[in-house]
Amino acid sequence: MYRTLDERANRLFATKGKKITELGDELLPTKATATGKDQALKEHKREHDLALIETRIYRLALLLNVGLSCMNSHTFWFVE
Repeated sequence: MYRTLDERANRLFATKGKKITELGDELLPTKATATGKDQALKEHKREHDLALIETRIYRLALLLNVGLSCMNSHTFWFVE
């Protein structure tokens, strides 16, 4: 869009002393698209969240296995 310093300076100077309502659409900022770094951070967070969920499922499965083993052997198992 505005890649050089001169283009950026011209854009800034064009907005000097004007209200936002007076500016054209070409001078207003647009929503930034996600960069590669943003995408990588989102993917890392997603993988981290999935790993936490998998860990919780694994721990619950272990607890269930212990509980079922105790029931099969007719012993009582309490968690304190």
